[in-house]
Amino acid sequence: MLLFMKVLFTQFIAEMGDKTQFTAITFGANEGLSAAVVVWLASSLGLFAEDVIGLLIGYLLKSKAPEGILNTVAFFIFSILGILTLRQGFGLLLGAESSMILPLTVAVTVVFVIVCLVLYKACEPPGSLWIASPCVLRRQCGADGQRIGGSWH
Repeated sequence: MLLFMKVLFTQFIAEMGDKTQFTAITFGANEGLSAAVVVWLASSLGLFAEDVIGLLIGYLLKSKAPEGILNTVAFFIFSILGILTLRQGFGLLLGAESSMILPLTVAVTVVFVIVCLVLYKACEPPGSLWIASPCVLRRQCGADGQRIGGSWH
């Protein structure tokens, strides 16, 4: 049940304001309230199909890839996308021609890298390439940074 709630709320928050929601809003506005159930069902089925494909690809990659590599690749992809989004956000806030966009983006990126390195070192498994989120660190590491509950896997 806990896994269900984690996935439900994570998916709900991630999809808020996403392009799929805007697509559903557009279809709903164009087709009217009488088509709301059809739009909702079609949107839900499309999201379901997308998730099934993602789950299958993730399972196949996990079975073929070395342990921890998918988390590491996902970390770098989301980090790069986050930095690009941050830069774009600074451009919107300060104006596209502002000379402060690059220094602010670099400063925030450096702070992000330092925080990631501190978290990584706080709970690093011996001899492996492993990157974890703070949630995983809280669950798997004690206050002294030592592994809780057995060996690394």
